[in-house]
Amino acid sequence: MQHALFMALLAQKWGERKALAFGDAHEKDWGHGYIDTEKDLLNNDVGAALGAKYPDLSLYDLAEILANATDRGYLTCLNADRTTTVVC
Repeated sequence: MQHALFMALLAQKWGERKALAFGDAHEKDWGHGYIDTEKDLLNNDVGAALGAKYPDLSLYDLAEILANATDRGYLTCLNADRTTTVVC
């Protein structure tokens, strides 16, 4: 959820496209592996869209919406052995 929340905050400040460009560059530079990067990029998309849709929400409100999004299966996590993404 941390990637989604960070992207939401960036999108509120810079807009969705710039936030995603920053998030994509960050993921490509770190080399965490394909599965971890895939998870982070998917969650970046959710967060950036949320921040663009709700530019005036507080950090608390963004976190609450993302917690609900997690409960509803909109964010991805890694499985226990970190070999594939799963719905959180």
